[in-house]
Amino acid sequence: MAVEKLLNFTHILPRPIGERVAALALVATLSSACNGEAPKPTPQITASPTPITTAIPTVTPEVTLSPTPEPTATPIPTIEPTPTPTPEPTPAPTREPTPVPTKKPSSGGGSTSELPKSGDVIWSGSRSSNIEYLTFDDCWQNISPVVETAQKMGAKITFFCIGQAIRNVSGQAAAIQEGIAAGDEFENHTDTHPSLAGVTDISYIKDQLLNQWSSLKKAAGDPNFPELAMRPPGGAGYSNPYLWEAVKETGLKAIVMWSIDSGGTTNAYDSSSARVQTLMDTVNADLLDKNGNLKGGQIILQHVRPADEAAEATLIKEIQDKGGTFGLISNLVTGSTALFYLKPQPNPPTSSEIFAKKEDSEEYGLAA
Repeated sequence: MAVEKLLNFTHILPRPIGERVAALALVATLSSACNGEAPKPTPQITASPTPITTAIPTVTPEVTLSPTPEPTATPIPTIEPTPTPTPEPTPAPTREPTPVPTKKPSSGGGSTSELPKSGDVIWSGSRSSNIEYLTFDDCWQNISPVVETAQKMGAKITFFCIGQAIRNVSGQAAAIQEGIAAGDEFENHTDTHPSLAGVTDISYIKDQLLNQWSSLKKAAGDPNFPELAMRPPGGAGYSNPYLWEAVKETGLKAIVMWSIDSGGTTNAYDSSSARVQTLMDTVNADLLDKNGNLKGGQIILQHVRPADEAAEATLIKEIQDKGGTFGLISNLVTGSTALFYLKPQPNPPTSSEIFAKKEDSEEYGLAA
């Protein structure tokens, strides 16, 4: 009886369970038959029971598996992209000796690149002193005769030598060292003796000064040999502000002119007594006053040429006989006895034309 009731519900059971129940019922029926029990007919169900909406879930046995360990992955290193370096601009090669022109600055004030209004241009020493200044330019001949004459007579000379003459004149380096040992002085007269009037290229002027200075250092055997002043070739360009700026940037302190020109470049190779007298007459016209006394502080321009060399001893003796002594240009540059003028003065200026010294780059004011 139980088997029959159970069979009535097989159609509402899930198929796998229903099949198992039917199989059990068949086994039970066969078992009853074997025991002498006649099988009872399966009752016909006229009404299907309300189906059970809640399905019996199929239970899937859980299988515990040992998890397969995931292989430890070798970390792939992060490769940072190598930045492409920005190439540094290649500087333009320095072109020597061709300089880069320097443009004239605007007239507006306040610019650090503005050229100085004036420069230290020395024309003479103190008029109240008895000191005179003998200077020899160019040095296109060996300077030994000039050095030796001055040394014998107790005088001092300031030489303004050209760089080319320092390098090219035979025996010049030894003569320069001889002059240094005697207490003479050497300053700058440019490298190739160009006119500097109207030159606006500061780099070019600096090259002229520095190349001469380099040659002088080599000749003197002293890499630190000092220079304080320069004299522009022919005196040209002393009022050029571009020259003032080049002098300042080079490290020199002043431009040195002269108050007396011996005129020794005319008939420069005539060393006769007549020529010597002509030179002395020229010098004395500005060296002596109307009473024949020395005018102090005169810067006398001469050249290393036979004419001026021949007159050297006569000039030194005259100055000494009249109570004069000899100074070096460095004394004027570093001291306070130099006189500065705004205009060229071929002859000693009157007192109203004298300008007092000011600091570098400042315009000179009229002295009281």
